Amino acid sequence: MRIIILGRVAPICGAMCLVAAVAACDEAEESVRAPPPVVASDAAVAGVAWLDLTDETRPEVWLASREAGRAMTPDDPAAADYLVLLQDAASRFNETPRMIANRTVQLEAMLGERGIDEDTRRILTGFLAVATKDAARRDYGSMCHHYFNLRSTGVDRPAALAALGSGVPAPP
Repeated sequence: MRIIILGRVAPICGAMCLVAAVAACDEAEESVRAPPPVVASDAAVAGVAWLDLTDETRPEVWLASREAGRAMTPDDPAAADYLVLLQDAASRFNETPRMIANRTVQLEAMLGERGIDEDTRRILTGFLAVATKDAARRDYGSMCHHYFNLRSTGVDRPAALAALGSGVPAPP
């Protein structure tokens, strides 16, 4: 008699366990899903410190807005200028325009903390001037780090850029 009952109960218990496991997976999946993307309002875009992957703000608009200190639109000439710079940079470096924009803003802030005043446009145009189009794509993050180290030790802008262009460290 026991064997017959267990034979009938076991499949029911197994099915219930399977349903409970699936339900638990659904709940766990819900808890690890990323929140919906947060898009900076037009008024706040100029003050954003970093463009997250889920941020829908275009990097050229963000850089132009930061530079102007107010929200810009994609059709603004300053945003169009940044778009050209970022596309050129993306063809020379191994990172996306969004990451290039983020790293450039980060470098600007790091230099500013050391009393070195260089804005994103100046940094980006300087790097583009020394990264030739015909060379192998370079690592933008490493270039930013190297530039920061050079400038932090007192190397002036032209010498630091020359060092980046040649791959040879600048003299102290």
